[in-house]
Amino acid sequence: MRYREEKLVTARAATARLADDPLMDAIYLAGSLPAGLGSPTSDVDVFAVVSSDTDIQVRQITEGGERLDVETYTLDWFRDAFAKVEQWAISRQDLRSTGLTRNELDVLLRMRQMEVVKDSPNLADLRSRLAHNEDRLRQMTLNHWALEANGHLSDFKGSCEDEDFTTAALVGQTLMLCAGKSLTTAAGDPYYGTKWVHRQLERSVSKDFPHSLYTSLQTGSWADGDPREGMREFLSFLQTLSVASQLLGWDAPEVNRWPFWVTGPGPLRRNPQYNVIHLTEGVLLNNELRRQFVVKPDVALVWGLCNGREPEEVVEAAVPLHKPLSAGTDEAPLTAGRAHEIVQVLLRRGLVSRELFR
Repeated sequence: MRYREEKLVTARAATARLADDPLMDAIYLAGSLPAGLGSPTSDVDVFAVVSSDTDIQVRQITEGGERLDVETYTLDWFRDAFAKVEQWAISRQDLRSTGLTRNELDVLLRMRQMEVVKDSPNLADLRSRLAHNEDRLRQMTLNHWALEANGHLSDFKGSCEDEDFTTAALVGQTLMLCAGKSLTTAAGDPYYGTKWVHRQLERSVSKDFPHSLYTSLQTGSWADGDPREGMREFLSFLQTLSVASQLLGWDAPEVNRWPFWVTGPGPLRRNPQYNVIHLTEGVLLNNELRRQFVVKPDVALVWGLCNGREPEEVVEAAVPLHKPLSAGTDEAPLTAGRAHEIVQVLLRRGLVSRELFR
């Protein structure tokens, strides 16, 4: 888009003068415009990296009628943030161990599409650490959106139980936004800003994905008509996006291989009360304050595919999909026999039913 390049040209001219400051170790452009997003009113984000101790600063400058946000960070700030990424792990006992603050996560994700204005050996080292930690940063981002959704899910369910569907529709907008951001992350497009989720879905997620359904549910139209039926559709789709993202985005951005976006007419159906959070040691199926199961990825995969499907459909889809989940681990390949056994266990545990959950 023409406005994007015009804004970037203006930003390059302004930051070229900033680069003359000897305190500036490095400068780069980032944000929605370099990431291929943004709008005609978007600002260009300028990041200044300094080696000396200084407070983190955010200031604005104007150039050619355009406003630029200049954020200044020290090298130690970046090094500390990357150390958190490299040391991060998430367990059932400490779900809030997110590692990075929201701002740290946002800054590191925006670095992925940086345009360097003033380079330095230090910035080159930071770029190397960013590339080395690509998988870990994606996992942290997936975890962030899963926990964000988990925090809103009880409010959504409580509002529905109270038949306050107006409030539920409002909370549901945030829930579906979190699921959409998780999905784009699992597709290799983990930009942090939430306002661009629809554009990211259009550019990064498979054309087989039901974009119109996502938009309809995210904007709250499910509460029109029969709100209880709409609630069931909403929770089923939300759960599908969550399990697909958490499983097929964890080890590699493979979410576009997910086969069943929409609930089918078959008998096997997941229990809609469970939220999906990938942990370092497994996958948590979380029914907040009630029941929790930490299962292996193959079990979570079979469970996730029980989305109104016949047993044979689930097994045929699960066996090839399990390969990227087990790559680089000591987990045995999923066989058809093992997948059938998992279905039976899920039925006995009440995680899957042959009838519609009410």
